[in-house]
Amino acid sequence: MNLQSATRSYLGRAASKHWKEIVCDISSVIGGVKPAFLYDYPPCKPESLQRFASDIVKPLCCVNVEKPSPLVQAQQSEVAEDSSVVQGTQYITLILHDDIIFVNRLLLLKNIRKFLTTLTPVNNVMDSDNYDTVDVSTCRTSQFSALLVDVTGALEKPKIASQEDISNFALAARDVVFQVERDSGDVVNLSCSEWNLTTVFGLLLGYPVLYWYEVDVHGNCLSYTPLCVHKCICNFTFESFPSIKNEHPSNTCIMQKKEHVVYSFSAPECLSSSLNEFHVNYCPPFYVGMLYMNAMHR
Repeated sequence: MNLQSATRSYLGRAASKHWKEIVCDISSVIGGVKPAFLYDYPPCKPESLQRFASDIVKPLCCVNVEKPSPLVQAQQSEVAEDSSVVQGTQYITLILHDDIIFVNRLLLLKNIRKFLTTLTPVNNVMDSDNYDTVDVSTCRTSQFSALLVDVTGALEKPKIASQEDISNFALAARDVVFQVERDSGDVVNLSCSEWNLTTVFGLLLGYPVLYWYEVDVHGNCLSYTPLCVHKCICNFTFESFPSIKNEHPSNTCIMQKKEHVVYSFSAPECLSSSLNEFHVNYCPPFYVGMLYMNAMHR
């Protein structure tokens, strides 16, 4: 069975038309390039995506590992240190509202913890036994707020989120950590009745810029706002695959995908100076690692 046939078998005929993109997205998560990817392809069952990742893509990644960049190596080392305190499967599938997100559990938790520790000077606030002691009211705008952009519909243009907004969203971020850590299964249904889903999606996917808005105000102020779109584009090549060695001799390329968009996010042009300063001072390691990877592959 080749990769396209495997995709059809696990995810369905419609999804198999996008088999290269799906394999690249899953391998980016397994390889630690990004914490998660939103399954934005023809519908499939969460359990089917989880099995496809475990049975097909994970073994494929194991035999195609090249030496990562120093930044990615450092990140993987930090994630490995966290693995002793997290129970359950490392690669899981989250169900959020009606969407499916494939996640590197350890990397996701590490990134959200880092997100939350920028909000308070209290040390060790993200110890698993101390969730309720996180004092989100002490967050400092100079530390973190450039990451959260307020695009509430009533505004004339986007602005850097206030301390109150950041504090409110921190509660949802902390709830994500609690649910992902508490559930040791490989398919996890997140309870999200009081969350701003747009912002939570950005947090889960690891975007350096998160859009936030007041949920009780209709629409947002991005309609006529010029945006800067940032993309990370990588080339993927996979050789030999344990379950199909008989069909493909060793060292034979079984899949190649050029210029696959690993990451894509936007930021308002009107906040470019603030966001540029933020990226210099607080660019997440996995994002920097991707840019390094991109430079190496292009």
